[in-house]
Amino acid sequence: MTITASTKLADSDVKKMVNDAKEYEAQDKARKEEVEARNTADSLVYTAEKTKTDLADKLNADILDRMNGAITGVKAALEGKDIAQIKSETEKLQKVLGEAGSAAYQEVSRRQAQQQAGPQEAPPGGDSGGNAGGPGDENVVDADFKVHDDK
Repeated sequence: MTITASTKLADSDVKKMVNDAKEYEAQDKARKEEVEARNTADSLVYTAEKTKTDLADKLNADILDRMNGAITGVKAALEGKDIAQIKSETEKLQKVLGEAGSAAYQEVSRRQAQQQAGPQEAPPGGDSGGNAGGPGDENVVDADFKVHDDK
């Protein structure tokens, strides 16, 4: 640590400041850890609530219930001073959020697959092969062509 000032400090004042900084170093480190854990937890709660709102139609009731429980757990931990509990509840919420994201992705993929499969189904009495340009399709012209360059 370096202490400088535009005015001269007495050597005893400088030594006192250095000793005070060393004395409170552990407390400062613990306070910093607490603040970081609280900020992380608070941010994750916000993210979880936003995710829950945005993806509610893509998540099943079980994941929504677990997400609500994890959010409640983090909020309760934030009311106390136990950093280990805050970190533990935050990790639980992160895990549930990961599962929710995965479930939402799978649901979106499933819906897209259904939408893609839907138009490919043959209409009743139509060509069951699903081939465009088949014998029953009158709008398709099959032709060969050659490119002739004037040069």
